[in-house]
Amino acid sequence: MQTRPTAYRILFPLAILAAVSLGLCACDRTEPAPKTNFPPLTMCIDLSPTNALTLIADADGFFSAAGLDITLKEYPSGKLALGGLLAGECDLTTSAEIPVMIASFAHDDLKILASLANSYNVNRVIARRDRGIRTLADLRGKRISTQRGSAVHFFLHLVLAKQGYGEEDITLSFLPAVELPQALAHGDIDAFSMREPFISEAQKLLGDNAVVFAEPGLYSSYQLLVGRGTTVTHHSEQLVALLQALSRAKQFALHEPDAAKKTFARALAIEPARVDKLWPELQLTVELSQSMLHNLESAAAWIQAAHLVEAETPPNVLNLVWSVPLKLASPDVMTIVE
Repeated sequence: MQTRPTAYRILFPLAILAAVSLGLCACDRTEPAPKTNFPPLTMCIDLSPTNALTLIADADGFFSAAGLDITLKEYPSGKLALGGLLAGECDLTTSAEIPVMIASFAHDDLKILASLANSYNVNRVIARRDRGIRTLADLRGKRISTQRGSAVHFFLHLVLAKQGYGEEDITLSFLPAVELPQALAHGDIDAFSMREPFISEAQKLLGDNAVVFAEPGLYSSYQLLVGRGTTVTHHSEQLVALLQALSRAKQFALHEPDAAKKTFARALAIEPARVDKLWPELQLTVELSQSMLHNLESAAAWIQAAHLVEAETPPNVLNLVWSVPLKLASPDVMTIVE
């Protein structure tokens, strides 16, 4: 982008100072806060497993130790959190790539700052046994719901395709994420596609009548940190500190997994045993990768094929990426060819 060289010259000295003062070894949370405190920022987030780093950085003090005043505004899903950003309710948001790509067709000022997690097995299909569902092949002809235009919608598409059929072979409906467990428990639908904590909620409601399907490796989803043009240009130094704080949280999660998992379980209000199963499936990251770009391109193709947008030309995914803050915070985690 045209503004990058100028931003780089301005921010490079600041980033060096920040890196020296903050460091990137995340295990020590007892360091005094920097003398320079930044203006407040609000982050819209969804309470999902792929938001582990943000939740840990907030609850375990990594944001405050970096001199950051971050308010987390919670939403049931990343799609709704992204809607909060677009509505001006926050400065930054986290969301999976599907909602981000859908929004990018209409909003060319969206900027991806980093991916904060990658999971190959975060999404599930949960169904009622009493509707004759024992395998994924039994979904044909059933009433299945999900959240439209989201990662779990795309996951359902892939699940159906693997069985050799499509959305026309089921009765598909769309509901808000928070309504799905009750809809399944009441028998209004036969199955839904979603992730935690809604899968656990539905399991509790259904008991032995619940059957849960996972498809490890079918869909590798990215959790993205996203801002808009004015935020990323007006708060560049802040974003460097934010990304460094998230990197410290990542190191903490790596070196003190038991403590990190306790924070994670409290934030999502799910059982520690469930967290133990989820944890190995989460790759916590603070990076921008070529594989993330490939996911964005695949998402754009599906969005158009599913007629979720009217635009004929997909956005250039490279134009969605604002890499300057991450280059300054952690230059070794950039694998994108720009």
